[in-house]
Amino acid sequence: MREQAARLRLAAVAAFVACTGSERSSRPWDEPPPRIIVAITPRAESLIVRDTVRALPAPEIRFPPLTEPDPNHVLVVETPGTGLVVRIRQRGSVAKGDTLAVTGQGSIAAGRFLAVLADRPGTWQARLEAGQLIWEGDTLGLLDEHTYRLAVGSVGGYEARFIHPGDPALVQLGEDPPTSQRGRVE
Repeated sequence: MREQAARLRLAAVAAFVACTGSERSSRPWDEPPPRIIVAITPRAESLIVRDTVRALPAPEIRFPPLTEPDPNHVLVVETPGTGLVVRIRQRGSVAKGDTLAVTGQGSIAAGRFLAVLADRPGTWQARLEAGQLIWEGDTLGLLDEHTYRLAVGSVGGYEARFIHPGDPALVQLGEDPPTSQRGRVE
């Protein structure tokens, strides 16, 4: 083993000496470059370790983000049929099962009303007003889901090279007591 290590060192020294060139000419660029041959014996070749590149986890990067509802996770609430908007909820937070709008279908005198309910919690934004005529599939409003948040911030150039789209992220919300949510970099 020591003999093999000594041979490897000798080969490295020979390669270094060959790279330094000769001192025969005052203009080394006129001479052809020296030829370097490095040979590894089969016994020494078994000492060379070949390995694959492994991804290392990025260092922890902290920055103060601004959080807002994620515009990529907005639910469009459509009208169930043709008719009239009788009543519609104003902008605000809603829970699952809250009434978002009441629509009248057919004749208002007949009194056929349909309630449109929130199927998940979120922030409701109405797009129509009471008294408007609607067609089936029209947008009543938008529901921003509370479970999805967009944390926006900036990091320095050094930290940015460690961050890639799709990397896992941990967003800490609030300070007293802090809560954390897992996410990913976009």
